[in-house]
Amino acid sequence: MVSELVAIWLIRKIARTDDYLLLKIGLALIALIPVVGPLMTLWIANFPPSQPPGFQDRVGRGADVTHRWQDFFRETDTEKKLEKYRKARNDEYL
Repeated sequence: MVSELVAIWLIRKIARTDDYLLLKIGLALIALIPVVGPLMTLWIANFPPSQPPGFQDRVGRGADVTHRWQDFFRETDTEKKLEKYRKARNDEYL
């Protein structure tokens, strides 16, 4: 009886969130599992609040890791290439 009441409360709480519809349906189905369902739903649906837009990092989504090495790859002179390699590695002992 208590499990069903908690499940109904959780489903109402989940329905009021701004999450995706598929996530809401999945969490509601999990909440309907007797006894364990509401506990799992409370554990899974405990998302932290989103940060204000000013604090969100939405720019660097790519994996461009070669920007440090572009000068190294373009260089044809061996000595200059070695110097650029040291600079890119931040390694003064090479």
